[in-house]
Amino acid sequence: MSDKKNTTVYIIGSLAGALLGVGVAHALVKSSDESETPLQISPQKGMQIGINTIGFVRKLLDLLQQK
Repeated sequence: MSDKKNTTVYIIGSLAGALLGVGVAHALVKSSDESETPLQISPQKGMQIGINTIGFVRKLLDLLQQK
């Protein structure tokens, strides 16, 4: 791939990741506000979310690489 195409892929991927992150954060905050309970994520729950996210990304990349 050329440098221009690589840059475009990085920019699109970064924007998509940022938008997804903001969307998830918004949904969590909105859910917390509607239930009138503070948002509580323990370190263990945060690690579980991170590990699941990494697994999801790996599987997605595997699907994209299959021909």
